[in-house]
Amino acid sequence: MAEQETEKPKTPASEEQGKMYAQKILAYIERHRGRFAKGEDGSLHVVVEGRRIPLDACQRNYEFKKLIIAAAGVSTVTPGARAAIERLQAAALSKADALLVRKFSAIGREYLYVPISNGELLRIAAGGITKTANGENADQLWVEHPYDSPLVWTPGPPAPALVAFERLLVDKQTAAVPAMKWLVAMHCGLLPFVRDACTARALLQIRGHSGSGKSTTCERFTRLLGLGSILGDITEASVSNLGDIGLLALDNKEHANLNQGIIDYLLFLATGAKRLRSHLDGSMRQAPKGRAIAAITSIEGAFKAELLRRLLTVECFLSKTITRDVQEETEGEIERRRHEIGSALMQVLSRWLAVQAEHRLVPDALPDFVSYFHCLANLLRAFGQVAGRPEEWAEGLIGEWAEVIGGQEIEASELEHPLRRVLKEGLLDEFSTERITYRGRSGILYATDTGDLLTALQKLGVIGLPRTVQGLSRRLHSNTFLSLTVLDDRRAPEVLSLRRTTTKRPIGVFVYDDDDTLPGDNRHRQSSYTEVPPSQEDTLQ
Repeated sequence: MAEQETEKPKTPASEEQGKMYAQKILAYIERHRGRFAKGEDGSLHVVVEGRRIPLDACQRNYEFKKLIIAAAGVSTVTPGARAAIERLQAAALSKADALLVRKFSAIGREYLYVPISNGELLRIAAGGITKTANGENADQLWVEHPYDSPLVWTPGPPAPALVAFERLLVDKQTAAVPAMKWLVAMHCGLLPFVRDACTARALLQIRGHSGSGKSTTCERFTRLLGLGSILGDITEASVSNLGDIGLLALDNKEHANLNQGIIDYLLFLATGAKRLRSHLDGSMRQAPKGRAIAAITSIEGAFKAELLRRLLTVECFLSKTITRDVQEETEGEIERRRHEIGSALMQVLSRWLAVQAEHRLVPDALPDFVSYFHCLANLLRAFGQVAGRPEEWAEGLIGEWAEVIGGQEIEASELEHPLRRVLKEGLLDEFSTERITYRGRSGILYATDTGDLLTALQKLGVIGLPRTVQGLSRRLHSNTFLSLTVLDDRRAPEVLSLRRTTTKRPIGVFVYDDDDTLPGDNRHRQSSYTEVPPSQEDTLQ
């Protein structure tokens, strides 16, 4: 009996349709001289008619849907189209060029690239500015404006526009120290373009009372850069999804809404520490490259010690109310003249590249952010040169910056004075005292209960207190104090009075001897304690 032939499985109709649609889409891309590209994160894209379109059929990828409909005449929800997308991605993977996708601006090996309105890039060098096709440069960079609002490049004499920049965005600030207006202008107006030049960047905190003009200052720069309004109520996930938009300006970040997630993201912006995230299936998700320059506004000011060490604070003060009409007039002029001013700033950036190469000295104002302060100083020098200012103008302002920054100390927590009053006025119901030496400093340890401490602070009418004992404990351990330290059995395990029991969780307020506002004498028991070994302390915090 003859062997029966094995019947081949029939190809589903959707696959046949997908093959046909894929051929149409590929032909469309070829007709429009498109090309495929692969990003650093492994994502696939098609560059066609001056636009980068991710090859991802997610719900909000409207450009991709538009491409499929234009090329194949079907929507992405049909089975045939879904099969075509799989084939399109497979073809892209085999044909894709390496492409580095950046937002807002990018620094290559020799040039600074800034996107402009016709889909091209400005290629900025120390010797001048030229235009180049996006994605077709030696650095393999594709650069786009994060909100699709790139600069309309208008070359011409820069001086009139730089005068407008100074009038609208510098002079109208309300910084208490006039020289610091220029630091804010360099940080918010120019540094975002060259942020890749400094790895570690200080976080700018603009602080002042309600109505002092701090939010208005930030928003004028976001409008100048085409980034819209300053960001108010925003979650960690949302701010992370924004990615590198050049300048991230966050409004009204007080103690209550500076949660750990936002703090961690700000620390990432300052230091560049790697952030790891995963997909729902557990596989690692590649984070996009780049970090925005950060500016926050606040009335209370940040309180976490880890954040305070990376903050550069500019105080704002406004003695008289400015009407909304005047504010809107200023902001309207900024938006009308945005491209004129931005085009002049491109010439400043060209000069900055030349000044950077001169390796000039600057004051050692920020030891943890040396390259950041160099960038700010050289941006100011470049601005002065293009604006026709004498050399001593910029050098004088840089010196004033250093004096102001050098005079800024880590500030006492807002709870420090109330804590000292509680101890001095004897408002605690139950407490014990002993004289100790801790980490090389001598003083008096007041051991009490967190609940008693919360009650005593409430009696003083302290505003903004946590509502729970656990909340107060977290606040006390995260704050920075100048004349005292908060201890517990984890930070000082050898102190017997701080050891936990089944019914008590003591907390200690250790007041240094050089604080003469609280009583202390030899009647206190003398003990000596040293620092917990680093490996152990790291696990406790």
